[in-house]
Formats: sequence, structure tokens, C-alpha cells
Amino acid sequence: MDLFLLTVAALNQAAQLGERLRRGIAKQSIRIPFTALKLIARLASALLCIDQDKGIEDCLHRADMALYSAKQKGRNRVEIET
Repeated sequence: MDLFLLTVAALNQAAQLGERLRRGIAKQSIRIPFTALKLIARLASALLCIDQDKGIEDCLHRADMALYSAKQKGRNRVEIET
């Protein structure tokens, strides 16, 4: 799992960026003898809310919950935690 910290003003911006990343990854494949493997991605986003979160740990926990939700709902998706 990789973690990216981005500066966006709203969740819809994070969702749009996540969707662009997901589509770009889905276009890729790894070629091995006799086949090509398609790549998938599950991406999760959460915004650090100064009024709500006690620290970065709260934000990371919400992003982790969004990732868990994405795993439950299927492959190749973007999930946003509010």
C-alpha cells in the first residue's frame, strides 16, 4: 500500500484525481509469455478536517476505512470517506 498526501480543497477534487489515476492504471498491462495481466486499483481518499480531526491519525484512519469499503465493494474503484 502506498500513501500520497495531496493538497486539494474539496473531496470532489480528490475523487476526480483518484478516478483519473484509476483509469490510467486500468489502461496498463504487464506482458508475460502467452498472456497479459491487466492492472486494477482501489483508491481511497479522506480530507484532513481541522475542526473535526484531532490529528493526521484520524484522517489516515478514515482513509483506511474508505479503502476497506472499496475492497468490500469490488475491484477497480475509488472510495471517498467523509
